[in-house]
Amino acid sequence: NFYSLLAYVFSLPLGSVAYVNGLHNSVPMIDVFNSQVHALCCAFGMPFFEDTVADANGVVACRPMAWFWPLLNAFSYAGMFYMNCRFMQKFNVVWVSLINSLGPPLAAAVFTCPWIVGEVNVSTLDPWVVASFVIIIVGILIHEKNDTDTMQSTLDDGNRQTSVAHLHSPQATFRIGMG
Repeated sequence: NFYSLLAYVFSLPLGSVAYVNGLHNSVPMIDVFNSQVHALCCAFGMPFFEDTVADANGVVACRPMAWFWPLLNAFSYAGMFYMNCRFMQKFNVVWVSLINSLGPPLAAAVFTCPWIVGEVNVSTLDPWVVASFVIIIVGILIHEKNDTDTMQSTLDDGNRQTSVAHLHSPQATFRIGMG
C-alpha cells in the first residue's frame, strides 16, 4: 500500500490552508510537518514535552486519547483495504469503487454526532450530502439491476457457446466416432 504514501505526502500542504486545517487562519508548512512529527512521536510513546500532561500520580504521558486517533486511523485504513479485497473477491472491482464513494457522505453524517467528534467539531447535515448519498444508492441499485441482466444474458450466451464448442472438441468427436 505504499502508493497511498504519495497521496499522504501530497495532502500534507492542505494542513496549512485556513478552514481545511480546522483553524480560521492558515499556518506555515513547517508547522504542518511539525504537527505530523509530534503526532507520530506521541503514537510511538516518545512524546515531546509540550504534548504531555502529568496525571494525578505525576506520570508524564501524551495528552488523553492522543493514541486513539492515530490507532483508529491505522486500523480503519487496514480494514478498508481488507474489505476492498473481500468485495473484489465476492463481487467485482466496480463494487469497490461504488462502496468507497459512500465514504464522504457517511463521513459528513458522522460529523453531526457530537458523541463521536465532540461538541467543538459538530456540523449540520447539508442537504447536498443527503442528495449525494441518495444519488450513490440509486446508482448502485441501477448498476445492480443492469449487472444482473448482463450476467444472465452472458450466462445464457455462454451456455449456448459451451454446448456448441463441446460438440467440436476432440473428446466429443472421439466419443461420437466411437459411439
